[in-house]
Amino acid sequence: MISSNTQQNVGVVADVRPVFISGVYRSSTTFLAALVGCHEQYRATSSLVKFMRFCLYRFDPIQEPENHERLVDEAFQRVKKRWDVTFDAAAALAYARKNGVSYASLYDALMRQILIDNGGGDGEWIDKTAVLWSRIPDFLSMFPKGKVIHILRDPRSVCASYKKITNEPGYTYLDAAFNTVHAIQSVRRYVKELGPDRILLLKSEDLLTNPEHHVAEICDFLDVPFSDRMMQPDKFGEILGEDWKSNTSFRGTLSGFHPPSEYWRKNMSAAEIKFVEMITQPYLSEFGYDADGLPPTKEEWSQMYNFLEDPLIRDRFSKLLKTGEGSEGYRTDPYLTEMRIVFPERFEGQQAGQ
Repeated sequence: MISSNTQQNVGVVADVRPVFISGVYRSSTTFLAALVGCHEQYRATSSLVKFMRFCLYRFDPIQEPENHERLVDEAFQRVKKRWDVTFDAAAALAYARKNGVSYASLYDALMRQILIDNGGGDGEWIDKTAVLWSRIPDFLSMFPKGKVIHILRDPRSVCASYKKITNEPGYTYLDAAFNTVHAIQSVRRYVKELGPDRILLLKSEDLLTNPEHHVAEICDFLDVPFSDRMMQPDKFGEILGEDWKSNTSFRGTLSGFHPPSEYWRKNMSAAEIKFVEMITQPYLSEFGYDADGLPPTKEEWSQMYNFLEDPLIRDRFSKLLKTGEGSEGYRTDPYLTEMRIVFPERFEGQQAGQ
């Protein structure tokens, strides 16, 4: 990933207060985006534009008309194809040019125009993109008044949920453990470097079990008044993009502040559970996620060795042993996956992994 320190013309939009929702997949990120979007001052999207993944640094030099026009056109086609959402692309371009073309002004222009054209009004915007916490410093650099909320969920629950829904091969779902480690390590570093007033780390389970307290915490963090609407996400939790109510692996539909689940107890093997617990300690216990502490049996050790025969899991494990660091990312590049869907003509004659 390209370092923000080496980039030019990223730009700054100083007079807006957007919110970036971050987290590992299957970690309540969509619900959190919808929840914050209940507030009168905000309007939410989830996995819609995904500017930080699909746009940032991909259209250099961004000041060239051909490049920033192509950025807006591709965003329009992606959003329309994937979500059946449209917006006035010419108006978004005009708004960005009025404020001086940069990645920051284009990001702000796209988000504002999409919300205005789709009934969201002109409030501050919320963008949720999972598995992209490495871009948090870039987001906060572009928007000095912006804020980031990163949500953490029990990695065993994340693994069980991903195991249920993913089409990825092998033991891909176990990669959630390595992503969790990397996320915690990264977000803590960002909080230290950029300040706790810019980044909030929140546990999903805490939010769901004590919503009034943590809704108040979120409002204090965002410097906005407490809103009773945020206590009624079923009524006010409208969101462009992913639907949070149907975004569940085990329950069919979600409603309000649903109780945290522990489906991992019945949907993961003992070897899988212990593997995730070993990878994510000491963070697992530090964040209040209890583990039984029993050593794996000989059979369970053998099963864990089988996990490491998956090249992805082996590479993640080797990196952890060598550096002590987790890993961020998916097995299959989501950028290429979506671009193949939206622009298939660009990939004719290529195999899926290319």
